[in-house]
This record gives sequence, C-alpha cells and structure tokens, in this order.
Amino acid sequence: MPTSIIDASLHGSAIPATYTGPGTLVGNCVQSGSSDNDVYGYFTSNGNTIQINTGFAPRKVDVIDVTGVLTWSWQYGLPATNTIKTATSATTIDATSAIVVTTDLAGNGNATLSAALAGSGKTIQFRIQG
Repeated sequence: MPTSIIDASLHGSAIPATYTGPGTLVGNCVQSGSSDNDVYGYFTSNGNTIQINTGFAPRKVDVIDVTGVLTWSWQYGLPATNTIKTATSATTIDATSAIVVTTDLAGNGNATLSAALAGSGKTIQFRIQG
C-alpha cells in the first residue's frame, strides 16, 4: 500500500505546479501564529497510509475523523504502538500503531497515520504540536 505525504510547509489548498518537495496529498496546513512547532490541517483520506512531514519533533498528535466520529491522541511517553482512541461511547488504548511518530537526528519529524485510522473518503483533521 502506498504512502501519501503531506508537507506541512505547504500552506494552501493545492500543491503548486512548481513544487518539487515530497508532498503528494494536500493537507490544507496552517501554523499557529505564536509557534512554528504547531501545525493544523485537514484532508480527505484516500485509503493510503498518511505521512505528515512537520519539520520539527512532534510531542503531541491529535487526529479527528469527522466522518466516523472518532478521535485519536498520541503524546510523547506513550508506548510505541499506543494511542488513546475515543469513540462516542468509550475511550480505549489502541495498540495498532494508528499514529507513529519518528524524528531524525536533526530534529525533523513526521507523524504517520495508519491506513486503518485514515480510511478512504473521510474528512480527517489533525493538530501536531512540537
């Protein structure tokens, strides 16, 4: 299964024709006015795993599946495969690697959302804090 990449440095509703970066999916990203290490965005899922390149080390990731009425949260310190999943009637520990965060030695990070979390044709919102 392919991975779709959202480049959080693109702040718009389309990928520019002159763009040469890794992004393959529009994330409609905006960053908080007070911090470069805080990004918000949304996209329509396409059935793929989604990698969101942030350019900073993520410390907290919140994802909302508007269509399915589900939320997932990951924060620094949780076991590697765990997220907190909230459905309308219950909050549980999801141990299926729904959100995986990686950071390289230079401090550049990304958050990867599993294909099962993202689904297909769903409106997905995210907030990533560094």
